[in-house]
This record gives sequence, structure tokens and C-alpha cells, in this order.
Amino acid sequence: MIPCHISIRSNDAQALDLLASPKAVAVRLTRRVQYPEAAGQAMSPSFQGGKQLSDLLNGSMVDDKEEVERAVWWFNPEAEDPHEQVRYLEGEIHLEKGLQPSCGFSLFKVSVSP
Repeated sequence: MIPCHISIRSNDAQALDLLASPKAVAVRLTRRVQYPEAAGQAMSPSFQGGKQLSDLLNGSMVDDKEEVERAVWWFNPEAEDPHEQVRYLEGEIHLEKGLQPSCGFSLFKVSVSP
């Protein structure tokens, strides 16, 4: 789980109420996987390293992004001050048990970020 906190401030009370709705705030956790488009060539018997490896790294990259989770929000009534024009929301992003953490090396990179 990733805890989330946000404060929204506005002089316009109506806008504040609309923007500070738990359904109006969208925070998403995305996973991005990057690898050279020709990475399969590195597994071929003709691959000799050297110049071919640098060609792989300098060639076009596959960049695959997908949304893996969304934050769930709720009001924090203890933080509310009726005299201030600010709303406080708390939330969390629940992580899937098998979610691959960020990692990377020259031919492959996985990054997970909000």
C-alpha cells in the first residue's frame, strides 16, 4: 500500500467542493516497461556482442505503459477547519501482490510510478 495525502485550496467555495471530491481526484500508478525493439537479436547464434550490442542500445525502444492501480480517496474530517478555504483528502494505492518493482539494466527497464 502507498499512502497518499492531498490538500486543495481555493477562494471559490463551490470550486473547492467540486475539486475536493474523492471521485474528482485521479491518481494512478503506472508500470512502464522499456526494451530495445531488436532485443530478440541478442539471443540469436549470430550475435557477437561489441558493435551489435551498442546497435541494440542505440536503436528504437519499445515503450509499454499500463495503468496498474488507482488511488482510493476519503475526507480527513480531523484536518478540516471551517474558517480555512482548504480541503484535505487522504488515500491509498493498493498494490497487487505480484507487482514487479522498478528495476533496470542495459537491455530492459521496469519502472512503477504515480
